[in-house]
Amino acid sequence: NYAMTAKGLGLNSEFREYMIKVAKETQNKEWQEKATQALVQNIATLQNKDIALIDPLVTKYDLDVTKNDDYQIRRAKYYSEVGQLGLMEDALIYISETSPKYPDALLLTALFNYRQGKVDDAVINLNKLLQVTDGDKGSQLRSVGALTLARMQFQKSQYKEAFQSYLKVEKQNPLWLQAMVESAWTQILGEDYEGAAGNMFSLHTDFFKNAFAQP
Repeated sequence: NYAMTAKGLGLNSEFREYMIKVAKETQNKEWQEKATQALVQNIATLQNKDIALIDPLVTKYDLDVTKNDDYQIRRAKYYSEVGQLGLMEDALIYISETSPKYPDALLLTALFNYRQGKVDDAVINLNKLLQVTDGDKGSQLRSVGALTLARMQFQKSQYKEAFQSYLKVEKQNPLWLQAMVESAWTQILGEDYEGAAGNMFSLHTDFFKNAFAQP
């Protein structure tokens, strides 16, 4: 009850601490199940590592989480971090194309395929991500997807394609400077030396003077 009151007051860290305490320490199955349900329903307030505790309890009490996209995305991220790719894939299959979490699922699926050595499939996933986020060009997810795609294309020696992908990183995003530095390498390897030089000269203007340490 204290945990749920804390959640109502917006004290998410308090909610997490005490609801996890109930789920871990109670000997009463009814309260453990209730705590598990509360954790699943409020998964956005938790950390990826909490899945290690919650997921076995979800199975134990046969809770239906197939339509809880937030929970499945959290599962996928956790199992990706610990290298359990089978369980990562299991989580991602529940995310439909109509889900608001579909772009997140595409990025995670791309990482899953890349780690399986399926680079071409990963590239397809990331291109799809850029398509579905075309109306939200300022999103962090889109910039991460564009940078990841560019790096995969660079790895495949697709320098022209990689350069175009780097350009999709939003200029207001913290990743943009990194993307521009890397894109210069695609220009060099694509023998566009003037373009690469112009790119680097731009980054040495006064506008970027606080972004790089000068030797």
